[in-house]
Amino acid sequence: MRVLLLALSLFATVSSVRAVAPAKPLPVQGLLELPIILNDTTVTIQIGSPAESASTEFLLLENLVSYAKNYLGVPYRSGGRSGKGFDCSGFTSYVFSQFGFSLPRTSYAQAVAGKAVNTDEIRKGDLIFFKGRNAKSRAVGHVGIVISDKGEKIRFIHASVNRGISIETIDSKYYKPRFVKSVRLVDTVLPAPENCEVAAAPCE
Repeated sequence: MRVLLLALSLFATVSSVRAVAPAKPLPVQGLLELPIILNDTTVTIQIGSPAESASTEFLLLENLVSYAKNYLGVPYRSGGRSGKGFDCSGFTSYVFSQFGFSLPRTSYAQAVAGKAVNTDEIRKGDLIFFKGRNAKSRAVGHVGIVISDKGEKIRFIHASVNRGISIETIDSKYYKPRFVKSVRLVDTVLPAPENCEVAAAPCE
């Protein structure tokens, strides 16, 4: 089942790839051989091979960010964690919960839930933390989800008090002096198995 869901997610997220034959099970190690056409060349992907975890992680990050963007424009609501309104940590915990992750409720607690990453290593799907309104404070008071790839200008989606769910850059006049840290959850925290079989797509 896990392999089937991964294969379906692969087709849904890579628009330039189309299937040419049904996946067929291999007799060894339960791998699936997936024939696809990429730039008019037929190639075969083995789902279940050592590259599967990297592929699953890529799909998870792409789908998680895409899912988060569905809420752009939803208003800010203190204590909120639904489509009617979110606060910052309510938004991050809600989005990750749809993919099987259980995060602490507050931004301060979320800041110690994953593995800290250097600024030049920040990538899509990482959590990014800032001080609150008081820029002189050292305490974490705000959190967002990074939507940019490693090496790109760091952009994140978050619940802003004034703009609701919106996208901002780390270099903005307001957020640059408030940046505290970024942490990575994917590949350090496994999705809860009772929530979904594979976290490549939102749990039902």
